[in-house]
Amino acid sequence: MDKQVQKEIAELSEIIREKDGGKKYAKAQFNIGTKYIEEGNTEKAIEHWNKITRNDDKELFAKAQFNIGLNYDKQGNTEKATKYWNKITRNDDKEVFARAQFNVGSNYHREGENEKAIQTWNKIIRNDDKEVFARAQFNVGSNYHREGENEKAIQTWNKITRNDDKEVFARAQLNIASQYANKKNFELAISIVEQIDINDNYHLLENINSFKLHLYFELRKYEQALDIAKNIDINSENGYLALIYSRMIELNNSNNTNIEKYDNFFDVVSDIRKELFMNFDEEQVINNHERKLAHYTGLNVTNDLLKINPTSLRLNTINNVNDPTEGRLLMDIVNKDFDRPFDKERDYHAFISCFTLNHDHLNQFRLYGKSAGKEATGISLVFCSDFFSRELSFENISYFKTATNSVSKKDLESNLQTLNTHEETNIESKDIVSTDFASLNSHCGYTNEKDRAIEIPKLSKRPVFRCVYVDAESGFISIAQRDEMTFYRECTFDKNEESHETRIKRANDAWVNYQNEISKKENKIKSLIKDLKDAYDNIQSLKPNIKQQELIEDILLPIRYLFKHSAFHEEQECRMIHITTLHDELVQTDFDKKFMYINYSEDVKSNIKQVYIGSESSSYQPFIMKLLGQDKAKHVHISHSPFRNK
Repeated sequence: MDKQVQKEIAELSEIIREKDGGKKYAKAQFNIGTKYIEEGNTEKAIEHWNKITRNDDKELFAKAQFNIGLNYDKQGNTEKATKYWNKITRNDDKEVFARAQFNVGSNYHREGENEKAIQTWNKIIRNDDKEVFARAQFNVGSNYHREGENEKAIQTWNKITRNDDKEVFARAQLNIASQYANKKNFELAISIVEQIDINDNYHLLENINSFKLHLYFELRKYEQALDIAKNIDINSENGYLALIYSRMIELNNSNNTNIEKYDNFFDVVSDIRKELFMNFDEEQVINNHERKLAHYTGLNVTNDLLKINPTSLRLNTINNVNDPTEGRLLMDIVNKDFDRPFDKERDYHAFISCFTLNHDHLNQFRLYGKSAGKEATGISLVFCSDFFSRELSFENISYFKTATNSVSKKDLESNLQTLNTHEETNIESKDIVSTDFASLNSHCGYTNEKDRAIEIPKLSKRPVFRCVYVDAESGFISIAQRDEMTFYRECTFDKNEESHETRIKRANDAWVNYQNEISKKENKIKSLIKDLKDAYDNIQSLKPNIKQQELIEDILLPIRYLFKHSAFHEEQECRMIHITTLHDELVQTDFDKKFMYINYSEDVKSNIKQVYIGSESSSYQPFIMKLLGQDKAKHVHISHSPFRNK
């Protein structure tokens, strides 16, 4: 610890309650705790914040309890965090009370207790903090939406006014419009969207424009749609959408093409993505068993991802995958006679990151993350579902088919400044709204604007999709899914008091139910593939020229890399895919290694659920435990798969 900091703490420690009064003592203890946080000593910070009582200063008591809860929350101890946040009353400090209840609700939601989340968020009233009230109501509405109670969702979102928080108001109105669009009431939807002012939420401008583009297209107002498409940056998140719609309209204008046939083809592609989308919010058998996805990587990459100043998880170009048939299979399905190269370089490229439903799998360890070319030396990083977006985006081609938010865990930063001991000093706070409206947290070390300016841009949360495994000749089709054995191993490690026979029966029942749901999904995919073939044949009846054929291929791009050869079936792979141009500022390059990638925004360490270490790297277990920290060290396991390199 710096000598100056030691001196400051020593001086503050001389302030005692009996001599200097409770208020001055509380400020001193708050500042001591803040200094310890800045030094990375959470335990000492909590010790001093806990010394502050309500009788000393009820507002400082509230803020201290909030910070204690926050630090327990960061450690993954949500139970303790909730305990401290619930100590805060409205009478202590109504704004801090609102923030604390918001966080409690976020944790309930994270744990799947949506009813408790809604009840907690509804405790917050406008008079507490109108901005937090707006965010709470936004999340309540989103939860209603996820439960299929769309009218309640609309009513809740309509409670949010521009005066509460204009950015949240804009998002709420966009969600309301999306509900009417889902009901095919495009006229009402467009009237709502057009009432959103550009000054309400400038960050939503691209989303609003892409939504308008879709609505005008559905209303067959092609001229208005084309005008909007031309104003969407090709390198933006919605550039792909603009490209597809504008090219369909231009083809229609120049060749009098049957635009409905292309639109139908586009809709089938969207439906396939929707079916392959892993929706972790739905309380279904299938999703209850798929809330963790593994990413196999090497020891060095694991160290880079988990160290103090970590690198980001990367999405890489499709060129780095093992399957040379990538991207070809889909065209083989829709048209076996297709003989034109499908890998022609045009506007957009796909960047992917791969995950699997098999967390501890020998074949994966043998194939991926090899150290010095040796098998079974890799690492399986198992991510919780919060690592992925709960939105079904189509870069954002189909964001309008669901609510435009996610309530996953992400910080809303508020910098509680160090207090001096003068009576008139106030606590300053600064709120930063995330796109998720998840937790309202406090950070003592806030990145300044100068530092922010040089940060490498990162991709925001993205959804993940299961892959489809295909044998084009035989017609075999299967979707990524968990192996049967994983259900039994899960029950084996369940440390409850059930008998062995009971646990095995529970595993068998879970597997049977899961397979039934997977079978339904596979049948749906098979039906949609038939629809895709039919839609493709309808277009081919028009005898499309090269430009029209290229449009078809571009429409297929978002699902092109979700179709894999059946030989890779054992991998049970799921993929995160981002489509963009090479000129996107997100795209980073390593010229020497001939490597292109995109950095993912979500923190790896905080989203790790478990780690499995390949059997040939078992000696690295304590190092990875150290990297993960004390609270997560117990979740680091050696692979159960026996293996020895020869």
